[in-house]
Formats: sequence, C-alpha cells, structure tokens
Amino acid sequence: MNFAGFSGLRLTILAFAVAYHLLLNRSWAAKLATALLVLGGLGMVVVGFFRCDEGCVDVTRTSELHSIFSMPGAVGLPAAAMLSSLVFRVDGRFSVAWQTVSFWLGLLTLASGPLIAAEVAGEVGGALQRAAMWAPLLWMSAVSWKLRSSRMQAAE
Repeated sequence: MNFAGFSGLRLTILAFAVAYHLLLNRSWAAKLATALLVLGGLGMVVVGFFRCDEGCVDVTRTSELHSIFSMPGAVGLPAAAMLSSLVFRVDGRFSVAWQTVSFWLGLLTLASGPLIAAEVAGEVGGALQRAAMWAPLLWMSAVSWKLRSSRMQAAE
C-alpha cells in the first residue's frame, strides 16, 4: 500500500505540474511554482520505498528516510499554492478570492509543519500531518477543475 499509494500520489502531482506549466502564464512565479510541484512529485517517488514507523515516530533509518523525502511535497506543494496567488493575479481567469485562498491555504499548511515536527499536537499529530497534506491536494483538484472549466468555456 505504501508504494502503490505514494506512486499514485506522485503521478497526480506530476500530471498537475505538467498541466500547470502548459495552461498558466510563463512568469517567474509560474515557473517556480511548477518546479516546486515537480520536486514534490519526485519526493513522493522516493517516499513510497520507505515506510514510516508506527505512529510515524522516526525510530528506524527507513522511517527517517520517509520523513526526509516527504519534505519536498510537504513544503513544495503549499509554497506552490502561495506563489500561485501571484500567478492567478496575472492570469485573469482566477478571482481575488482564488488568489487569497491559495495564499492563505499554502501559508497555513506550511505553518503546520513546525507544529507537527515539535509534536505540539500530541496524539492528533498524525491527523494534522495528513490534513496538512490533503489541503494542497484539494487545492490542486480545485485549480484543475477551474482550468478545465475555463478551457471548456473558451471552446464554446
């Protein structure tokens, strides 16, 4: 499950990175966001080979490697969402609400990382870790839907 799950996630992130690159403007922010998405997707390639220990508390070297290689996704995806607020402003298909939500979702997700690492959340740290990963994935889904909808409207 670890390998298959992270492989599917990797493919999703990398496919989104390609679509993001092809469909959004070529500004420095779009290029940097694309690079962060690609790094996040590539990190998931490696994460699938290393299981985390029970409770995702790093006891073994394998679990430590799982944590290390999950960092590009945990940092790259929210940072890409934050940068996208600039990309969306220039693109024109995304409202101020999209720009605002992208920035704040990315920032809040990034801010959860130190809380998880410091084990401030206690027993719910694992749930917080997964929620922090799901937020940018839901953002990717929403952006994909918006881009698809705008392309369909343009074709009509």
